[in-house]
Amino acid sequence: MVDLSLGNPRSSVAVTTLWTDRHRLIPKLDPNSYNCIGNLYSSHGINYLLQTLLKNPHLTTLVLFGHCMTKSDEDLLRLWREGVQEGKISGTKVSVLLKPEHVDLVRHNVQIVDLRKCALVELTAKLEALSKQERKPYGEPIDAVFAEEEKVETLPSPLSGHAFYEDSVFAAWIKLLNYVMKFGDRKMTEYGEEQKEYNNLMVTIGRNIDVVEMGFREFFSQEELEQYYAAQILDGVKPETMGISYTYGDRLFNFHGTNQINYIIEKIGKQPHTRRAVAVLWQPELDKDDEHGPCLNFLSCSIHGNELYLSVLFRSNDIYNAWYKNVLALMKLQQHITTEVNKRFGTTYTTGKFTMTCVSAHVYQHNFKNALEMVEQNLQFVNRLLIDPKGLFVIRVGERIMVEYRSNAGELIQVFKGKTGEELYKEIANNDLFSFFAHSAYLGYEIAKAEQCLKMGLPYVQDRA
Repeated sequence: MVDLSLGNPRSSVAVTTLWTDRHRLIPKLDPNSYNCIGNLYSSHGINYLLQTLLKNPHLTTLVLFGHCMTKSDEDLLRLWREGVQEGKISGTKVSVLLKPEHVDLVRHNVQIVDLRKCALVELTAKLEALSKQERKPYGEPIDAVFAEEEKVETLPSPLSGHAFYEDSVFAAWIKLLNYVMKFGDRKMTEYGEEQKEYNNLMVTIGRNIDVVEMGFREFFSQEELEQYYAAQILDGVKPETMGISYTYGDRLFNFHGTNQINYIIEKIGKQPHTRRAVAVLWQPELDKDDEHGPCLNFLSCSIHGNELYLSVLFRSNDIYNAWYKNVLALMKLQQHITTEVNKRFGTTYTTGKFTMTCVSAHVYQHNFKNALEMVEQNLQFVNRLLIDPKGLFVIRVGERIMVEYRSNAGELIQVFKGKTGEELYKEIANNDLFSFFAHSAYLGYEIAKAEQCLKMGLPYVQDRA
């Protein structure tokens, strides 16, 4: 059911306030100057907007007002300009679930008035002027039904707890999408749409990245990342100026008057071994009743060797649309903290590993198809054998099979010996020596070859057929 606030039923004007909280605006507007007001948080919501306009052909003017944190406003305007191509808004990956002829009926008969950059006083004046215009319905009401979207089955899993290690944000994103789409529970959201959800997915990125990798270039640019970082993470941005209830930066840099990032910098600088360099963002008194309370809830910094690690906890994360942008922006914050500690305390720390845990890692139904396409196009490319931070294995064959477990620097840690793969498997598996499945699969493959060579009296060479 579409969530709208109603005004004058005789009015021909509908208003979308995008991400700006319409409930804060409504008391300041004349209820006779508009028919209905609704938000447009995602581009998928354009389908519901079209459905509403088709059912109410007397709505002939759509006013855009407020701040947008996604591209829903741009995609809406693009749809009005360019229409539908192959079931999507032209030039985008946004699915349109209505018949093209119904979409065109709305596009050609409903005018859009763009007031996104205008002040509230300009909105009220425009609504008053529009309310004096008489426009007739462009047709009969149409109860448009959405086309059925592709369904995705769920594979058996514990539905909670899984860890990834990567040195590429893009590769981690593809693996996360693959995991959620395969193993996530198919369930409803509070917004009335289905999702695939997996709980407590943890991703560690082994090297700090603050640039847009090639795989993301079709989604956003380095300039857009910088803008997102400035608007959402940095201090000095007050949420009320954007018409929203919070920004991460406001909570991090001004939590009841406390600059939490400055506290972390000072704490790390003065006590490098501390476990208390933390920041929290959830405020129960404000957020318990807020439909869009902060998704980022906790942040912690720690020093290991000469590196500054950052760990963050998200209560909820849209893996397809938001995960990678959050990661890259927070990595920039990690660099900022490291730089400030070094500058203030004369240290020489470098940025270390970045870890994000998502309590609810989810993909919305309207993104299922695009998520599967991204996985299909990229999974084989990103599924290369990474250097495992836990170490490597050197295999030799003599009277028995010897598996040397070494650090990545070459130091000998342990030697496993056996005449069969089964003997070695049981001994090695009990030591939990792998960061990811691909490494354990590789070792199993090489031990199987070594066992065959031992049985047949053939020379064994690691990594050779």
